[in-house]
Amino acid sequence: MTPLKVERELTLSELGALFDSDQKQDFAVPASALTTRFVGEKNEGTEMRFTQDSNQHLVSAVPVSMTEYATKQFHGRLASGFTSYAEELRQKGMGMTYENNIRDLMLHDNRTFRVRTLLNDQHEERKVRAVVSDKFKPIDDDVVFGAALPLIDPERFQGIGGNKTDIRTVAKFVERNTSLTIQSGGRTREFHLGFILNNSEVGAGSASFSMFMTDNYCTNGCIFSKQVLANIAYRHVGSRIDIRHGLIEGSTVERAELASIRNLIVQATQAAMSMEGQDKIKYALAQSAERNITSDPVKFFDTLGKDVKLTKDEIKELPVQAYSDEMTQLGMQAAITALAQTKPYERRLELEQIGGNVLMMNDRKWNAINALAAA
Repeated sequence: MTPLKVERELTLSELGALFDSDQKQDFAVPASALTTRFVGEKNEGTEMRFTQDSNQHLVSAVPVSMTEYATKQFHGRLASGFTSYAEELRQKGMGMTYENNIRDLMLHDNRTFRVRTLLNDQHEERKVRAVVSDKFKPIDDDVVFGAALPLIDPERFQGIGGNKTDIRTVAKFVERNTSLTIQSGGRTREFHLGFILNNSEVGAGSASFSMFMTDNYCTNGCIFSKQVLANIAYRHVGSRIDIRHGLIEGSTVERAELASIRNLIVQATQAAMSMEGQDKIKYALAQSAERNITSDPVKFFDTLGKDVKLTKDEIKELPVQAYSDEMTQLGMQAAITALAQTKPYERRLELEQIGGNVLMMNDRKWNAINALAAA
């Protein structure tokens, strides 16, 4: 699915409407019945042609745009090193060389791929969102969120939104009551702890719940990706689908197995609501307000940014002036998660995780960054 142009959080009702309106189609496609090519003025896109049944000729197949994720996923399933080689050909404008390579590889490949497609937001154009094995076992959002959302206690937890990208779907929940109050930068900061439910329909991991925090003062969100409340442990690999070429109709997951997975989701949701590990987060929050930036702030921002893998542009864009009276670990987390709100949603999630990592740094790590910035 194309990334949503509006990068705000969707309400849970809006998110649910996406599940209802999703128009998905999966196809079993032999390698010899598909090909890809670069498109766009600067080869910035990729499209795939594939036959929808054995009676169709490849030359008559309608080209379908591929998401960036699906393109990398497909390249990664080909020869070793092909992902970087393909990108080199793209950068050099060598589209014909790329097509010849793909044609040769597909001709000698006896595998069958599961090509996952989805209509775009306007329901005008179908896109390839994943190219996976014919053993891939999809556990889609309607299963995961359909089982989890009705169980979340609305009196205790408030849904503050979510979104759907080409890679994953997320929904965020926080406790309605304030979890922790901290004095910082001359202000009283109220924090609400909760969790984020994450699922991928394209093979980027199983569903999971991670700790999440929001700050009432600046409305920034922070994901504690290392504080996993519950993983929903099921295998995305199963038996090969029966169909060898054509539209895959209905679920390819057995009814009994789906029931078992839903039960796992129920257990994981209950575990997430227990909020086990929140004391560790609360302690880290309190400590972060006391850890100061003791080196030159500009050098510190650069040193910390490189350590947590911000890009050069993101380091320059950090809204540190807004937190000039809060030159602390907590202030740096707030600056990073404020920056997150200006980015495409997938990067936003990554920056919210980086904010969580910064907040969880201990004395040794924080002091080491201060020392490195002062050197």
